[in-house]
Amino acid sequence: STHCISSAASDVYKRQDTDKDLLYIIDGKEVSKEEMEKLVPDSIEKMEVLKGDSAIKKYGTRATDGAIEITTKKD
Repeated sequence: STHCISSAASDVYKRQDTDKDLLYIIDGKEVSKEEMEKLVPDSIEKMEVLKGDSAIKKYGTRATDGAIEITTKKD
């Protein structure tokens, strides 16, 4: 099977505790972990990890365990 998740996103995911509930944002839209994992690595322009107060300040309590913001390349 082929994994489409980018190595950067994969590394971030592997560092998280498995019981954490991260918030995933792609191009400003909240998505599921499964949707995030379907991204083709070459389509990612940049990725930012928000933790602690910065995640909560931007996204509220649903980002208590952190948020991963992904911006895809525009064709």
